[in-house]
Amino acid sequence: MRTFFLTTILAATCLAAIPAQAAQLVPHRAVYSLSLTTTDPGSKIGNAVGDLVFEVDDLCDAWSSLTEMRFQVLYDDGTEVRFGTSIKAWESKDGLDYRFFVKRRSTFEDPEDVEGEAKLEGPGKGGTATFKGDNPHTLTLPADTLFPTRHGLVLADAAAAGQERVYATVFDGTEDEALYQVNALLAGQVPDGVAPTLASPLLEGEASWRLVLAYFEDGDDTGVAQHEATLRLFANGVVDDQLFDFGDFALKARLVKLEERPKGGC
Repeated sequence: MRTFFLTTILAATCLAAIPAQAAQLVPHRAVYSLSLTTTDPGSKIGNAVGDLVFEVDDLCDAWSSLTEMRFQVLYDDGTEVRFGTSIKAWESKDGLDYRFFVKRRSTFEDPEDVEGEAKLEGPGKGGTATFKGDNPHTLTLPADTLFPTRHGLVLADAAAAGQERVYATVFDGTEDEALYQVNALLAGQVPDGVAPTLASPLLEGEASWRLVLAYFEDGDDTGVAQHEATLRLFANGVVDDQLFDFGDFALKARLVKLEERPKGGC
């Protein structure tokens, strides 16, 4: 559950680090409340709550982001498990360089940190990801690999252009492999007048689109998605109305606070 959870959260929030065509990304801080919406009939999860915080900043030649998640699961037998994760990421605006720092904490597991960097040889080319720390190793990235923000740019451009589907190989660094095949269904523009979850000046008059992202482990030929995310993406980069589906349970992320961050002095 941990791997899929981290990947879906990071992917969805990193979509906030993108401007759609002819739009300007607003550096911002968004706070979401997490709550359990559905469970599989065989699931032993009784309840789940938490919060998610996402920040994105413009560093002129790169985007930096911080994702912090605190989450607790209560099982039917009374067991309570707490999770805490911090993901710091830096990605060059040309989409070729990526650095990541991941901290994970939970009730019944030892603390775990993942740190590394990845580099592509050029647009559309492959590259290498280098992991540091307790388990140093390298991972070969195939041609056309995208990092999270570049993937978001591709999706935003496709949504604005009216495309219906986008397939991509994405590397995010959240695990020792962290290479996924992502099938994105672009479900169209949200009609004018559909209010966002949170009333905010940053969202007034902004165009938005609905997206469904299905994640497959690299090399998986079963045709069954490991997890999915649905969301509403605004033209200025804010993400709203998120649902994370992990198969045996699903979480709703409700936007409860949104504020603009200072723009860089580029």
